[in-house]
Amino acid sequence: MEKDNILKPASFLFVITAVVAVINFSYNVIMSRMLTVSDFGDLRALFSIIMILVVPMAAIQTMLAKYTTEYYKANLGKLKSLSLHTLGLMLILGVIFVAIFGIFRNFISDYFKVSSATLVVLLGPLMLLLLIQPVILGIYQGLQRFGLLAANILSSTILKLSLGVMFVYWGLATLGAFYGIILSGILVVLTFGLMLIFLFSRQQTVKDTYNKQEIYSYSGYALGVLICFSLISQIDILIVKHKFLPEDAGLYAAAAVIGKAFLFLPVPVVTVLFPRVVENNKNGKSSLSILMQSLLISGLLCIIGISICFFFPHYLIKIFGNKYAQAVHLLKVFGLAMSPLALFYVLMNYFLSEYRLKFFYYCLLVCVLGIALLFSLPKTLIQFLSVLGWYGLIIFILPLIYILIKEKKVACKLA
Repeated sequence: MEKDNILKPASFLFVITAVVAVINFSYNVIMSRMLTVSDFGDLRALFSIIMILVVPMAAIQTMLAKYTTEYYKANLGKLKSLSLHTLGLMLILGVIFVAIFGIFRNFISDYFKVSSATLVVLLGPLMLLLLIQPVILGIYQGLQRFGLLAANILSSTILKLSLGVMFVYWGLATLGAFYGIILSGILVVLTFGLMLIFLFSRQQTVKDTYNKQEIYSYSGYALGVLICFSLISQIDILIVKHKFLPEDAGLYAAAAVIGKAFLFLPVPVVTVLFPRVVENNKNGKSSLSILMQSLLISGLLCIIGISICFFFPHYLIKIFGNKYAQAVHLLKVFGLAMSPLALFYVLMNYFLSEYRLKFFYYCLLVCVLGIALLFSLPKTLIQFLSVLGWYGLIIFILPLIYILIKEKKVACKLA
């Protein structure tokens, strides 16, 4: 039963996540004050594009963490082969993104009403760096080097804040924010990448190959699910940026800085949930108790967040400056809109522990329907958040009912 208790291991990860969240929040607050409302809207819209593209790369980190744990002691040669092959694929994919953003810079900047096409070009090298990061993080996670894993994430966040503020202060505006992120990414990738090279160079290995079909199959499934979730959780800012006035999009972006934080509340919980469910599945055990604990903890965190946003929105928005005062009414309901998606993220990781194509098809369907609803129904920002909230609640409840019915049938058979 000790292994079914996820509270203790999740606590350490929650502290790290909380520190990173505070730094990221500070970054957004400072940027909202240093930039104009329109420029800040540009920054958040471009960040949303990056999030949509990068969040699915968590599939790479998950895959590498899993197989690093399996291969490190048993067959280091397989691990080296897998790591180098994955890194090569990420580099190729990164170069492709550099080309895409360079070629379509004018179209993207016009469609999302971004003030400068140069900002879109910079998305290319930023994507390249962000594609390398999951390779490094996945290996550290699989090696259970949590100190180095935390140092990687914390140093990246601190450098992004300090360098970004410095460049924007020098008068580079939104360009400065991007220069700070890119430079911090280069420093972190080089530092922690070299540490991995040193770590592996100390080990004697025999060249070996891994089961490509198994890894590609699972990675493809996880990638598809995560792409759908990234679209579901990040597309709202882009739709608002396209449908509404730049000033309205800037207000929504300010409220979203706090509202989107709800999506990160379950992260430390699911970090513990995933390997526990994988282990239980392997041993033929039920993971329902772990899932319900995860949902309970995540739900309580969301309730606390909703209460803070509802009762103290003026104090929170005031952090961004008086020019965002009109975003108070948005912040009151933003937490309610995001909480179902946060709980859906827990269920998603539960399903990711298994290879179920049906869940991918479900994610694909609700993703398409969600985008269609958000584009067609809302006429105001409040209506937009209302549609987003009800949509999230429905897509969360349906798979939860499926799990409960399935577990009940299994229990009846065993009885």
